[in-house]
Amino acid sequence: MLPKPNDIFERKYRILKVLGRGAFGEVFHARVDEIERKVAIKILKPQQALDGQWYDEELEARFLREARLLSELQSPHTIRMYDYGRSESGLLYMIFEFVEGQSLTELMARGPIAPDLAIHITKQVLQSLHEAHWHGIQHRDIKPDNIMVFSYLDDPWRTKLLDFGVARDYANPDSELTTRGMRVGTIRYMSPEQNRGEVLTPASDIYSLGLVLFEMLTGRYAIETDDLNLITMFHLQAIPIELPPDLHTPHKLREVAHKMLAKPLATRFQSAAETIEALDTVDLEDAGTCLDDMDMDETVTVRP
Repeated sequence: MLPKPNDIFERKYRILKVLGRGAFGEVFHARVDEIERKVAIKILKPQQALDGQWYDEELEARFLREARLLSELQSPHTIRMYDYGRSESGLLYMIFEFVEGQSLTELMARGPIAPDLAIHITKQVLQSLHEAHWHGIQHRDIKPDNIMVFSYLDDPWRTKLLDFGVARDYANPDSELTTRGMRVGTIRYMSPEQNRGEVLTPASDIYSLGLVLFEMLTGRYAIETDDLNLITMFHLQAIPIELPPDLHTPHKLREVAHKMLAKPLATRFQSAAETIEALDTVDLEDAGTCLDDMDMDETVTVRP
């Protein structure tokens, strides 16, 4: 049975509340009373609580395989895993750091983001992806909801990438970390090859991040419809996704965004490091800035 608020999980973690529920598990906000550390606990639902059509004997093995991979990620721009294992009652769990901030979705609700801040956020996500890709981990669900912005030390716009829960070990194509038969990711942000169900490379995550960069700069979706079939069709068509010609943004940034969004895989950036290098060449002097002008809203809690 899954824990409830006020329960003590694994003799250490006091459950405070449920942060989120999914098909396979729940995420809880918890606290270690002795050191007053707040954490987030992701717990796989027991077999009897899962919809039978999604349960198979490999589900626990996939959960543990995912946990082992995620435990290797140490980037300051990736949500950190502290521990994982099986509870005394038999529940599989992962313990993540708990961070308070704004999701990028909430930040963008205030309007388009100036180029300097958009680049600052994008580069931090790329740094997270660079480490993940080096370990052979493909995120597969890059979107504003999975990017959190918060204030840390002298950086009011520190960024962390969340939710590697649909990740895949692309270095081992037979090692699927999510359930077979399910469409993985968020259609609005899927690369053409992801929509086609092909084997993915780091370039797929870069395409998805390019769509996020487009939204930050313009304040709107790259594909302005809520019809998922039309969104899929547009990703699969050869028509390029380009920033509006009247958008005031540096020419080099426009070039980088368009290369991130290139539909032919061969013409897209192939690595996060390559994309960071390109962003480092952007001259922001004529673009307008907001790193020092924009205030962070009241923080909200974001899940791991």
